[in-house]
Amino acid sequence: SVLPLINPSASIDATLAPSRYGVNFQTLFPHILHLKEPPGIHPKIKFLIILNIFLGVILDITMDPLLSIIIPTYNRSDMLDRAIGSALDSFADENIEVVVVPNGPHNAWKIVQDKYRQDERVRWFHVDCSHACVARNHGLKKSRGLYVRFLDDDDYLLPSSAAQLKRMKNSEADISVAPLLIFEQHSKNFSLQSPPNTSDFVCSGLLSISINNMTAGCIFLKSAINKKTWREDVILHDDYLWVIGVAADEEKKLLAENFPVAVYVQHDADRQSQVNRTIKN
Repeated sequence: SVLPLINPSASIDATLAPSRYGVNFQTLFPHILHLKEPPGIHPKIKFLIILNIFLGVILDITMDPLLSIIIPTYNRSDMLDRAIGSALDSFADENIEVVVVPNGPHNAWKIVQDKYRQDERVRWFHVDCSHACVARNHGLKKSRGLYVRFLDDDDYLLPSSAAQLKRMKNSEADISVAPLLIFEQHSKNFSLQSPPNTSDFVCSGLLSISINNMTAGCIFLKSAINKKTWREDVILHDDYLWVIGVAADEEKKLLAENFPVAVYVQHDADRQSQVNRTIKN
């Protein structure tokens, strides 16, 4: 583990501090080597300070996030802000990344991007095609987390989603599934939606056709997804078809929770599934 820093802030110029994902070593190391140590400091202590800073920089650069939260977004900046904020607040104590994928020609998302510009946990990848599945696939490709979860821009996570992640790590499960709170915006009512009552992921996936977006309550071990992509030739039931595809690959260890981890919002605003609906899909 990294040794505790011995008050290095007093002697390191903040303008030379390394950023999280990029370091100017030519600037950093000469500065470290000329630390102004307190009078009488032992050379070994100075060495430990330098080693601690070096290891901290290396770990900060190379350590991948534990969890990637992938958010496709289409022209809903106010809801997007809420979704991102819920992810950052819920996992404030974990090493996570929020992968936001604006899709389509609109640029309202840039207002939200400006708000989070200084937060290196939030990464942005725009795609031209107006399709949520295209955006999810691109976000999955760009994600670096050991685990991944998908969050639509009009939904939001609850603080209990952090407990879901911790329990999943401890259980060594491939997939964790948990209930959702369904919020009906028109009536302002909440209701509980539980996933299918089974410990078998194939059965859970097949039975999820009867509920709203089971994936919103799931965390996936990224390696267990086995690079399964979302179908980009469909608009309706895209989450159901993807879950079935993941389940069909090989047997997965499922952890089923009984507490809600996210809010699925039902509203009257435009949805791509409504705008693009045709007889064929």
